[in-house]
Amino acid sequence: MSNRVEDRYLAEEAPLLAGIPKHQVFTTPEGYFENLESQINRNVLLESLRGQTPFELPEAYFSQLEAQLVARTKLETTLSGTNEGFSVPPAYFVTAQNRILQKTTGLQDAKIRRFNFAKYAAAACILLTTFAGGYFNVARNTSVTYQLSKVPAKEIERYLTQHPENNDVPMLLENIDEDFDFDFTTPEVETLN
Repeated sequence: MSNRVEDRYLAEEAPLLAGIPKHQVFTTPEGYFENLESQINRNVLLESLRGQTPFELPEAYFSQLEAQLVARTKLETTLSGTNEGFSVPPAYFVTAQNRILQKTTGLQDAKIRRFNFAKYAAAACILLTTFAGGYFNVARNTSVTYQLSKVPAKEIERYLTQHPENNDVPMLLENIDEDFDFDFTTPEVETLN
């Protein structure tokens, strides 16, 4: 159907609707579609930030603000050249050597006492305790009593029952504590004949 046929049909069926002038009422602003994506992204970001406080002031910000501004102003005036900051007094390096010599010439020589005897005595004490500790440790570890104390009682009993003809019995009995109790009646020990 053509537009004229539609217009005639509309005029017959809906005369009120056909009487409305035909012109575009809705318009879009210039550059609307070009800026649409960035505008949507901004709105999404704003909605996600809603309820949050992205900016926070440091503690006691306003009470310290004046002192910080004064310090910053002094620093800027110092750096700008109006105040040179640190400076050396005139002729400082020329007179420095003489002032140092004047302060040091009136001092007496300090007496340094050497305690050679104390050094040798300390070395001798360390040497003596080291050798004495080593000697007593070796003597204790090599004694028969110490070595027998490391052998379990069952092993000694087994040895004595298996080798009664050796002359080790008197030596073992001398070096074992008096409260040591042998039990030669255990059925688990077998003698080899």
